[in-house]
Amino acid sequence: MNLDSLARPRISILSAVYNEAQHIAEMIKTVQAQDLLDWEILFVDDGSTDDTVKLIKKHAAQDPRVRLISHGSKLGKVKAFNTALEASLGDVIVLLAGDDRLPQGSLVSRATSNTKPVRGSGLTE
Repeated sequence: MNLDSLARPRISILSAVYNEAQHIAEMIKTVQAQDLLDWEILFVDDGSTDDTVKLIKKHAAQDPRVRLISHGSKLGKVKAFNTALEASLGDVIVLLAGDDRLPQGSLVSRATSNTKPVRGSGLTE
C-alpha cells in the first residue's frame, strides 16, 4: 500500500483526546483495518498528562494519515473538535472518541451513503 499516492482523503476522522493512552492504539488499529484507505485521522490533544501524545506520535511516524494537533493545554471537547475540523481535508467528517472502536466496513458505508457530505461551521456548546 503506497499511502503517498493517495489524493486528498475522502473521510476525515476527528478525535479530541484526553488521557487516552490505554485505548488509543486499539482505536487507531480499528481505523487502519478499514477497507477504505482514503481517510485521515486528526487528533487534538486536550492537555493529556499520560502517554497519549507519545503514542499518537509513534503511530503518526508510521502512517502519514495519522495526524496530531497538540496544544498541551485544556481546550474542552468542543474547541478541540472544532480545531480538528478546521485542519481537516476530507468531505465526510466522522467524530470518534479516543476510547471508541470503528466497526469493520464503517468508512465504506459512510463514504457511499446517499447523503451529501456537509461541512458546517463546527460544533457549539
